[in-house]
Amino acid sequence: FLVVVNGEAVVLGHPDLNTIAAVGPYGLVGELGLLTRRPRSHDVVATTHLHALHGDIDTFTTALDHDPVRTHFGQVAARRMAEAVSPITWTAKDGSDIILRPLLPRDRDAYLRALGQVSTDTLRSRFFTPVQPSQKVIDHLLDVDFVTQFAWIVARAETPDVGLGIGRFIADQEHPGRVELAVTVLDGAQGTGLGTTLVGAVATAAYAMGYRELSAYVLSTNRPMRAILDKCGAHWKHFEPGVVETVVPLGDVTAALTTELTAELAQATKGLAIAASLALS
Repeated sequence: FLVVVNGEAVVLGHPDLNTIAAVGPYGLVGELGLLTRRPRSHDVVATTHLHALHGDIDTFTTALDHDPVRTHFGQVAARRMAEAVSPITWTAKDGSDIILRPLLPRDRDAYLRALGQVSTDTLRSRFFTPVQPSQKVIDHLLDVDFVTQFAWIVARAETPDVGLGIGRFIADQEHPGRVELAVTVLDGAQGTGLGTTLVGAVATAAYAMGYRELSAYVLSTNRPMRAILDKCGAHWKHFEPGVVETVVPLGDVTAALTTELTAELAQATKGLAIAASLALS
């Protein structure tokens, strides 16, 4: 593996050799092969004069004994693995082909456009206010590390870059092993079962990464989301005026999906789970 000291390089995908990642100072190259014990599947090309440190599997293993290094390796690997996750396809209730894929940095502009188009009711359901979130909040939601925060986008197969909804978890810093759920489905796609799919997909990813509980804070009037979680055994209690909360075992929430789709999602996030185990251990 290589650790870039100075200079820049790009990671090329196969077979079309498109650029899937850029690597700069403190960037890693080759760590995925060592983590997963799989043959290397990408080419790395220096785009400037590049100076790097290199090591073998023994050096890599030794480096993982140091907490800051292990956490950094895990977070970098998770981001890179998320880029490689293949979209998962299934048929929605209306017969259309739908895909699930991770939220990536390239989705920023599409996310901002969609946020600007949602109704005040949808904003209130997601953010508990009809006002658009601040730029600081938006930046936080888009800065997904795929370890302490993970997000799925759901879209039609023919327009994979136009999201119909997004589901995410954010690790609860006060309760290790617990994540908080957040789901938004665009107005025109509500009532089509996508909310249930996103809840189950988020739970499956979190469970694969070692989390075991899921919390949710929901408007008391948000009956569709409450109904989804009721089927997972939710017991609600008052949190603040107009808002209720629940905590449910993640294993119960994954049951919201078919066995086949759950298995596909678990397989898709297997590599991310390896990276997360490094970052979180």
